[in-house]
Amino acid sequence: MRAANPRALGRSALKVSQLGFGGAPLGNLFAELSEADAAAAVAGALASGIRLFDTAPLYGHGLSEHRIGAMLRHYRRDEFVVATKVGRLLRADPVADGGLYRRVLPFSTASCRSASSGILRSSLSDRSTRASWRPASVAGATYNYQPAPPAVMDRVRRIEAVCRNRGVAIAAAALQFPLHHPAVASVVPGARSAAEVAANIAAFEAPIPPSLWNELKAAGLLRTDAPTP
Repeated sequence: MRAANPRALGRSALKVSQLGFGGAPLGNLFAELSEADAAAAVAGALASGIRLFDTAPLYGHGLSEHRIGAMLRHYRRDEFVVATKVGRLLRADPVADGGLYRRVLPFSTASCRSASSGILRSSLSDRSTRASWRPASVAGATYNYQPAPPAVMDRVRRIEAVCRNRGVAIAAAALQFPLHHPAVASVVPGARSAAEVAANIAAFEAPIPPSLWNELKAAGLLRTDAPTP
């Protein structure tokens, strides 16, 4: 897989890079981020060919959107795609917005093809649902922005053990797994720095033997019908 390779975004005319840039950390998620580091992270993504940027008003009450926009303003509008969201109440008077916040459900972007019921997301750590995933095998790890529950911690440790035996980093497996689903156009991990962008790209492009997915399925750690090579 190549991070910068383009894919069609659903039935739209938009093309997005197979690896996107998740903007939650730029809203000071979990820890404050300097303006210099935020700018370097976005610049690193752009320099690497990443052309999908995911953000939201909720990320730092607009801070993530502002920081991403400050860098993208130097590029032609047709050179990138920005995904943002509506649905969370960020001020006291939704009526001023024509009732938008009362009528529209929160939109959670995974850069997938929209179905009538919303957005399809793929997960390596949860075999029964489609939810966002982050490695959760270390103390203090989070899952869906909350402290990872023991069941998730245990499952990820088991997945990590299989990956280790195959010489594969669990981050590589986690980033590459969703893109095997035909509905997924891009995988969008967050990044706090240019170094994290580079690490995401390296993991996304790392070779993975097809036997890894078969072993995960055989161990009951991956659904047998999950799309894999």
